[in-house]
Amino acid sequence: MATPDVVPAAGFVRPPADQQVHELIPGRALTIAATGQDTGNTFGMFDEVVGPGDGPPLHVHHDADEIFYVLAGEFTWLIGDLRARGGVGTVAFVPKGTVHTWQNSGSEEGRLLFVFSPAGFERFLLELCEVPLDQRTMESANRMGAACQTSYVGPPLAALP
Repeated sequence: MATPDVVPAAGFVRPPADQQVHELIPGRALTIAATGQDTGNTFGMFDEVVGPGDGPPLHVHHDADEIFYVLAGEFTWLIGDLRARGGVGTVAFVPKGTVHTWQNSGSEEGRLLFVFSPAGFERFLLELCEVPLDQRTMESANRMGAACQTSYVGPPLAALP
């Protein structure tokens, strides 16, 4: 994953119709609202529709802070040793270098807003959208994640004690 040239950020307003919508999982929207190219690499922002029980494997962003905002549903986070649950309006913060994961712990689809600083993780997600589900492995995720300083280190929250 090549790092695109980053230009100084200029102000912008981007209505929903102009945001990039992809499928990370078939039938579920991943909407890229702002990229590193948009913000001078200051941050990347996206939201994701997440099915009940879904969430990523345990992972760490070595060089980026991450913040979540719950737009719909109920979610559980494991951030280091902290395990917490929250619904609409809940904010969760993960400092760079912290092992973490999260899961939609509700019975319906949920929606999370993500902000990464600095930007870069959104490029990984766009690349991951191109990989068929049956070809996504921890090894392939770690190869792709290396470009944005992300490592996958364990199972999803549902498989943890």
